[in-house]
Amino acid sequence: MVGASPLRRRLSAAACMLATAGIARTARAQSWQLDGSALVYGEKARTNVVEPVARITRLFGNGANLYSQLTFDSMTGATPTGAVVTRTTQTTTSASGTTHTNTVGTLPTSPFSDNRFALDLGGAMPLGLVTPQTAIHLSHEKDYQSAGISGSLGIDAPGHLTTLTVGGGYNHDEVNPIGGIPVGLTSSEVTGENSRPKDVTTAMAGLSRVLSRRLLVGANFSVVAETG
Repeated sequence: MVGASPLRRRLSAAACMLATAGIARTARAQSWQLDGSALVYGEKARTNVVEPVARITRLFGNGANLYSQLTFDSMTGATPTGAVVTRTTQTTTSASGTTHTNTVGTLPTSPFSDNRFALDLGGAMPLGLVTPQTAIHLSHEKDYQSAGISGSLGIDAPGHLTTLTVGGGYNHDEVNPIGGIPVGLTSSEVTGENSRPKDVTTAMAGLSRVLSRRLLVGANFSVVAETG
């Protein structure tokens, strides 16, 4: 800046720095965030679990966000049936109608193998002292499917130290055992049905209060109704 006074040059430089900082803050506020995690769990001659999770979030400058999360579960191994060791062979029937025979003198277990895929989508949109949130959930495995939706509304008191939250959700599940639905207390007889539904409805209310920079207290009340 030719011919400008030292004071004007310093003011111009400060204005440029403030503008740059504002652009940087906006870029950080409106950004993408990728998170990943994995669970690996194993027991000798028992259950083995591998569960990777990937989540991508879109952050907006006004505090709003949208997210998508993908989960994969792989479970294999054997689990105790609850029966005790005996001097005779034992045959057990699983919920999917399959049978397994345990040898004499061994702890009765039932082998299993299953994979589950789950997708969660949701977001939040702050509107002053009110923040609505919503989410949907989908999951699939070979003998169980689930679909659900949930929503909540957070209401802040002036100062944002006290928050009242109310919400609810609904899940519709389909249970379809491999080989058909077995008749109770039988090992091979089936009802002729391929699947049966289960519906879950949830309602909740909560109140929280920020007491200090490191202390938050809250209380929640929920009601769950299941049918099927």
